[in-house]
Amino acid sequence: MVYLPEFDLADALATVFAVVFTLVALLFTLPPSPHFTTAEAVLLANSCYTVVLFFIVGCSRDADGDENYGVTREKIMIGNVVMTATTL
Repeated sequence: MVYLPEFDLADALATVFAVVFTLVALLFTLPPSPHFTTAEAVLLANSCYTVVLFFIVGCSRDADGDENYGVTREKIMIGNVVMTATTL
């Protein structure tokens, strides 16, 4: 996900779909529980973070989709660290 700003928009969307669908598939491998578990919360939070991250990267591009304004790999890495810290 760190290299998401450097992808073409279609490639970034395909990568985000692959990651989100994999996380949703992981939800089905968890044992059944009547309560909302920590693992489910982490998987859902990571899925939402991935979609929001793609939305931010997609909206920060210019009209041609060539240039990405303001979103760099370093900012994505900081966002990943913050997301990891909030799900601990």
